[in-house]
Amino acid sequence: MKKVIISAFALTLTLSLSGCASKDSGSSNTTSPAPSSSSTQTPVQKGPFAKYDKTVEFTAVMGVNQDPKFPAGQSYENNPFLNFVQDTLNVKQKLLWTAPTDGEQYFKKLSISFASGDLPDIFSIDTDKAPALLKQLIDAGQIEDLTQVYKDYASDDVKKNFELGQNNALNSATFGGKLMAIPNSSDAAQTNVIWVRQDWLDKQGLKPPQTLDDLRAIAKAFATGDPDGNGKNDTVGLSVAGVNSLTAPSGSMHSLDVIFNYFNAYPSIWLKDKDGKLVWGGVQPEVKDALAVMADMFKNKELDPEFGVKDNGKTTADLGAGKSGLVFQPWWAPLYPLGNTLQNNPNANWKAYSLPGKDGKIHATFDKLATQYLVVKKGFKNPELAVKLANLSTAMKMNKYPDISKKRLEDYSAASSSAQWGFVGGGAQVIDPFTVESTQKKITDVIGGKLDVSKLDQEEKSIYDKIKKFEPNVGKPVAKELVPDWQQHAAWMYGLAPTTKTPTSIIYNGFNGTTDSMSKNWTSLQDLTKESYLKIIMGREPISYFDTFVKRWNEMGGEAITKEVQNYKQ
Repeated sequence: MKKVIISAFALTLTLSLSGCASKDSGSSNTTSPAPSSSSTQTPVQKGPFAKYDKTVEFTAVMGVNQDPKFPAGQSYENNPFLNFVQDTLNVKQKLLWTAPTDGEQYFKKLSISFASGDLPDIFSIDTDKAPALLKQLIDAGQIEDLTQVYKDYASDDVKKNFELGQNNALNSATFGGKLMAIPNSSDAAQTNVIWVRQDWLDKQGLKPPQTLDDLRAIAKAFATGDPDGNGKNDTVGLSVAGVNSLTAPSGSMHSLDVIFNYFNAYPSIWLKDKDGKLVWGGVQPEVKDALAVMADMFKNKELDPEFGVKDNGKTTADLGAGKSGLVFQPWWAPLYPLGNTLQNNPNANWKAYSLPGKDGKIHATFDKLATQYLVVKKGFKNPELAVKLANLSTAMKMNKYPDISKKRLEDYSAASSSAQWGFVGGGAQVIDPFTVESTQKKITDVIGGKLDVSKLDQEEKSIYDKIKKFEPNVGKPVAKELVPDWQQHAAWMYGLAPTTKTPTSIIYNGFNGTTDSMSKNWTSLQDLTKESYLKIIMGREPISYFDTFVKRWNEMGGEAITKEVQNYKQ
């Protein structure tokens, strides 16, 4: 039986914080937390959505899109979602700063705030940085223990949805038995697919990719065959978002995981070896096989020759400008950033395909139990507010507030999918991990006449309406005003097709915690891994260098971490 694995809604994902760990992010444990904006505790009314008697003011920072677009008159400081939250809870958010989530800017600014002891009252960090950064914040005594306020204030929906995911997301934010952050939760669908400029394929007489050789031939043609027809050598093959993409979790934008997974290599998770013991996927022999192919691809210009110095922001710009027509990303890629391509070229056409392994199955991992953690600065007098923000964000996502949900859908459409929730807890949605799967089935059943349209909820109906609206325009140039409809049509009708039509083998991450040695050495080991992979791919070192890397990885703490992980599981 086919297992449908599809990624989280783009509305959630656009708030997940991606970035590169700064080497200067460490801090002395003697740093004292800055005074909180709330010096005296406001009396708390019990209940997950209880309104404060006295206005609670709090400071926050936010990761944002590179080029956010809001309807006229709106901003991150003034929008319906923020206003709704502030009115509902009687709170006031003071936004200290924003920074793009593409690339390193947000994490670097947050690291500076941490090092200077000037953290905001409530802020979020992404999962890639969470284990090490949370441990640093805990050791420095700079964040609140949220164990009790979660028990007292979490809504029934939040608790239920965490339980549907076996509480794995909560466990990933738990240190020494204490809940130190409020995670969101990911949809169980995170599989990257191959997004290809179909118009470029057609122009060059190429067939869709069915094998690795097909994929390589397309990448070569896109890099050297002038697919945009401008007579210039200004296009690249496969777009890859820099060195960080080499160890990026499943479902990350513009990574190389499709090729790694083709070889049964999983460099971002802990998995069981033949003896049933947990080992780190990044040092297993299958990775060596994948790197050998990637090195050959780089040599033949099938990979973007500048990928080592690019990040998601730059690859996103390449895709939007029509300089790239091949990228790995989950089903929601048309929502962000592929819609940008059509904004600039109405004749562009993206389609999604898969790369099954030799056994005929798509191979993928499920390791993003959460994409974001909501954290409270030590000394903030109302730490339960973080839980309430998660409750509200979840309720809004589940259409428990129909009026604001309708407004969100209207603004999201008007903003060409760049508008965000606009408050610091907006990404803390704790969703049913099978939301996308059930949504897709309902919509396709309605289209196929198996289900009445009245059975769709408000958000599902909005998606369905856009799909139906765009249907007469399939195969035609896409006018700018139709791009939002194309985005929904392409995501749900094309993006999900590869994973619904092909059997999928999922490898689950076997460990999501943090050990003592991991908190000390993991960042250095990840840096070593990325640097070593990059050297091999770019031809600076031969493939045999992988064995040298594995030896160094073990000596620099990897062996000790592996033993701790294995003992932890026992």
